[in-house]
Amino acid sequence: LTAHTAEALDRVGELRRRWSERLGPGMPHSCRNVGAGLWCLLGTQTKPIIQAFHQRSLVEIQACLECERWERVDVPGTYSSLLAEIVGACTGQKPEGTGVSPEKTTEQEEQSVDRCLTFQGLRFCRDWGSCGPQIVWCVAQLLRHFNQQAHKMVLGGQAVQSQVLRKINATHLALCCQCCSLIEALVPCMQEILLRILEEGCQAAGALVLEPVGDLSKVTAEFAGHRTELFDKLTAILSERYDHHAKVWLGSAHLEVDVDPVPLLEFGDAKSDVHLHPHAALEGFVKDIVAMYTVLSRSMSPESVQTVFGKAFAEMAGKFELRLSSGMSVSCPPYEGLAWRSLGDRLLMDIAYLQEQLGRLRGISRPLQHLLSDLLHHIRARLPAEDPLQLLHPSTLEVLQKSGRVPL
Repeated sequence: LTAHTAEALDRVGELRRRWSERLGPGMPHSCRNVGAGLWCLLGTQTKPIIQAFHQRSLVEIQACLECERWERVDVPGTYSSLLAEIVGACTGQKPEGTGVSPEKTTEQEEQSVDRCLTFQGLRFCRDWGSCGPQIVWCVAQLLRHFNQQAHKMVLGGQAVQSQVLRKINATHLALCCQCCSLIEALVPCMQEILLRILEEGCQAAGALVLEPVGDLSKVTAEFAGHRTELFDKLTAILSERYDHHAKVWLGSAHLEVDVDPVPLLEFGDAKSDVHLHPHAALEGFVKDIVAMYTVLSRSMSPESVQTVFGKAFAEMAGKFELRLSSGMSVSCPPYEGLAWRSLGDRLLMDIAYLQEQLGRLRGISRPLQHLLSDLLHHIRARLPAEDPLQLLHPSTLEVLQKSGRVPL
């Protein structure tokens, strides 16, 4: 149902109206509405074509996902331009850097609106007629199929079972999450335009127009649920790495070192370079956190990265508290009932080491500070003050806080 067909039928209708007025009521005549029958015929013939295209699109998406390796690629310029036009048309903003002269602005805006309605090979135009709701329904089903199959391939592990991937790692999860976020942002942006076009093309359909557009909201919610599951999986990976390193960190003693309290008391001096003597297990933990941050920050928004790390750090803090509450086995050596040498002080120095190493990751500075504050709180609350080997000395805490090495 093209715009050219509609234009031609409008001209025929206008001629019919003019001849009816010219003949007048005094001259008997009959005039049949040519457009009504033709639109009905075209609509009947178009629906099977739409359905066939829809089935072909489903097959193509399935084939693409079955061989998808979830690797980072550069987005072609045509796709970037189309996305910018879709978002720009929905928000009323023009793509940057167009440099269009005033006399060409209207024409280019019309072309932009027309192009922005192209989605998965379907050109949405204002002359859909009765086929508009069916096309939108097909788009919703296409998106739903993509979401379900992507879920099976990545979270369901079918990509490994089919030997497309050796294993599912954080990079694959992050890129899949990026796809979900894109659809979540794009579909609501298009709904207002689609609704307006359907209402103009199917004025007699009434509430039937709202149903397919409303189904797109359900699709968006399904993508949001998929993204939440991906967040949970990434959180679980971080939590598992903490469990691995915490078994050594909280299950074995720190290395015995001859710590001289005098230079440690000079932590407040910016020029002092004092080794914190962290537990050996923390080096591997820091590497895992940095590696995960690097992967996620490349493919996910800053808000999403903070969400994943915020939830993971909260779980880590809870596990840390449970471990301290269950009781810690200490011995002398390496621990002594002196400042900087007790278990509480050594754990506090571990926190200072984590802040020193992970504080460079600006994208997770807030959840990191929450984690370190929680760890400090649990050390102060859970280690018995009556045991000199486990006691957290106030003087040690004061020096580290004044020097900015641990949270206040």
